[in-house]
Amino acid sequence: MLKFLVDENLPRSLAARLRQAGFDALDVRDAGLAAASDATIAASAKREDRIIITANYRHFGNLLLFPLEQMPGIIVVKMPRSNMQAVLSRLVAFVFAAGEDRLLKRLNIVEPHRVRRRRAEGTD
Repeated sequence: MLKFLVDENLPRSLAARLRQAGFDALDVRDAGLAAASDATIAASAKREDRIIITANYRHFGNLLLFPLEQMPGIIVVKMPRSNMQAVLSRLVAFVFAAGEDRLLKRLNIVEPHRVRRRRAEGTD
């Protein structure tokens, strides 16, 4: 089963919606990681084998800071937040449709009309 760690720059309800869809999802605020550094969040994700979902492209989108070979996976949301319900729906639909092979050891950047993907070196 895929496991996710939702960063605090996204609504707490995202973790709840992912759980409703059948995934193991935890919000950083519920994990005692509110205001934690990105490195601390990444360490927790690695320890618990959770894919990070974040809107923090500047840091989590930087593969020099967070190499995919060392991470379970990263999903970065790059969408306008004017309609957060649409953003949440898009994310849940993306995660549900993507499956493990497109999420594990991958950086997925979810934008309004496309998803950009990078994978860890040495993965198919």
